[in-house]
Amino acid sequence: MNLLELREVSKTYTTRQRTVQALDGVSLGVKEGEIVMITGRSGSGKSTLLHVMSCLDRPTSGSVVVKGKETKDMGREELALFRNSNMGFVFQSYTVLPGYSVLENVMLPGLIKGFPAGELRARAEELLSMVDLSNDTDMDAVNLSGGEQQRVAIARALINDQDMIFADEPTGALDSRNAENVMEIFSRINAEHNKTIIFVTHDRSLSRYADRLIELMDGRIVDGGET
Repeated sequence: MNLLELREVSKTYTTRQRTVQALDGVSLGVKEGEIVMITGRSGSGKSTLLHVMSCLDRPTSGSVVVKGKETKDMGREELALFRNSNMGFVFQSYTVLPGYSVLENVMLPGLIKGFPAGELRARAEELLSMVDLSNDTDMDAVNLSGGEQQRVAIARALINDQDMIFADEPTGALDSRNAENVMEIFSRINAEHNKTIIFVTHDRSLSRYADRLIELMDGRIVDGGET
């Protein structure tokens, strides 16, 4: 059974000026432990697809089934709790919170979920060691380099032991060396912890890190769709 499945998903945005068909009848399945890369030209629907897959946005029509659960039947609060428990997020902008230490930034989603602080601290320290930041736990996160801030975001995405990590252009703001470091960390997380990783990128050279490449054009999958 697929860990995540989209069935004939469409997404339409309507403004005063026009209607945009961002996704058009997309169907795909993702298995546990896969690394999936989503690519395509600007405006092809890459980020919209990621946001719908990760339940950050709801489709206009079609179904998004995660771990056997039909997400369109969930209310807003239930869906938010479901995301927090099952999905971690890494974005192009590092989204670290200023005024908070590296350790506090990583612990935040677990505090929202209600885990005990002592348990969370130990878990956060373990994750920061995994992303090679164990010596920087007390530093204000905004004082780190861009590559280091992105590694904080990766550790934070795993604090609730989520099964899936969704990453939207995670290397887009990084130089080539830091981009390689981030992708190597994703590969290690996948290999050692069997986490499912789904990432959007315009950089096709990163396909060497993926088990499968999904290519979009005009809101439709043209390669790598249903499994």
